[in-house]
Amino acid sequence: MGEAQKGVIPPSGSASGGVGVRVPHALLLIDRFCKTEHTIGKGEICMKKSVILIICLLVTLSACHDYSEVNSGDEEKPVINTPFAEEETIDIEEVKNSCVMVSSSKREGDYIYGNQGSGVVIDYDKVLTCYHLTDEGVPDFEIQYNDSDKNYIATLESIQPEKDLAILKPSKQDVKPVKLGTEIRLGEKIYIISSPQGKKNVVTTGTVVAPYYNGKILSSIQTKPGSSGGGVFNTKGELIGIVSSRIDEFNETYFVPLNNIKIINK
Repeated sequence: MGEAQKGVIPPSGSASGGVGVRVPHALLLIDRFCKTEHTIGKGEICMKKSVILIICLLVTLSACHDYSEVNSGDEEKPVINTPFAEEETIDIEEVKNSCVMVSSSKREGDYIYGNQGSGVVIDYDKVLTCYHLTDEGVPDFEIQYNDSDKNYIATLESIQPEKDLAILKPSKQDVKPVKLGTEIRLGEKIYIISSPQGKKNVVTTGTVVAPYYNGKILSSIQTKPGSSGGGVFNTKGELIGIVSSRIDEFNETYFVPLNNIKIINK
């Protein structure tokens, strides 16, 4: 059975049905109606014209409906691009080279206190991490980069306790920094690169779920101890936040967005 061309009304009597079949029959009825003898009086002419107009209107509506049905199955539907359908251009290995493992220790008597977390190189002389990894009063920190198990000394440069952010100044200053993002879109795919339980630069994926009450952002990613300070990246490989806390019971992780970044609810 033949298929109607796109954008073309099938000819009268075609197997596809539709406008080509119904219009001639309707016009024939109008023609017969106009030729019929009527003896009701002067009002007959007005009534005849009204009926003809109604029939023409019905024919037009029927034609539009059938034309839509004929073409709906043939034409390709337009692809609607959403903010989350963009191509992934992140180079995981390149981004991992800018991510570090952070550790610290402090001796008090017979006890040694320490923290182990993660961080991201945001400038050649700056590593961004979490403030709560630095709040033990430790003067120096040790940093391990992706390509080596060697420890490099870093000192505390600045803190933002209200945002749980801190910046360390590393002794090694030749590592390429990450690109910084400018916006966070709810629902977008994200990557977390962190060092949980001392395992360096583990990659996990998930999505941005919702803003949290204290300025943090909820993600669908489950992380483990040692992930604090880990980088949160979008599909372009841009840093958009830092892992701050988690709720193991619900397999949820919260991250702190970068300063001045826009959060878009789309």
